[in-house]
Amino acid sequence: TDQGSGDIIFLLHGWGSSKELFAPVMSLLNEGYRTIAPDLPGFGQSPEPDAVWDVGNYADLISEFIESFGVKKVILLGHSFGGRIIIKLGSREILPFKIERAVLVDSAGIMPRRTAAYKIKVGAYKAAKKIFPALAASMRKRSGSADYAAASPVMRGCLVKAVNEDLKPLLPALSFEVL
Repeated sequence: TDQGSGDIIFLLHGWGSSKELFAPVMSLLNEGYRTIAPDLPGFGQSPEPDAVWDVGNYADLISEFIESFGVKKVILLGHSFGGRIIIKLGSREILPFKIERAVLVDSAGIMPRRTAAYKIKVGAYKAAKKIFPALAASMRKRSGSADYAAASPVMRGCLVKAVNEDLKPLLPALSFEVL
């Protein structure tokens, strides 16, 4: 979706969502900005990647997408997984455009502190997966995330790679204003 006129804001949606998430936001921003919202690969109307992607692959695609507009400076707004992509993209030393500022809405990318109970649960699942696959499948259905359960095998792989990457070490490399 490409609407409005003025400085460009690229909007990146969260996992399991689509560009439609931003329709109300775009209608508000279109008075002073040109807003562009793609469906990320594997969501909305975009096909899945051919292979399991990590966040860097999504950042590569978004960099090429932004570059295709021929702009020299951009504003980025990302929700959840979209924020994760912005952190990854914004930490790069060389980009074909300048990120002036970014808005991260409930951004993903910082690993939570794991409790002992969580570590025990994960350990039990991994052990069951090796020894009793049927039990592991049952455990995953009872306590796995809805996003994981709903995903195809390729998108499950993408999700696993994304949630297991801690982007906190990249934050100091962000050289633009972030809200």
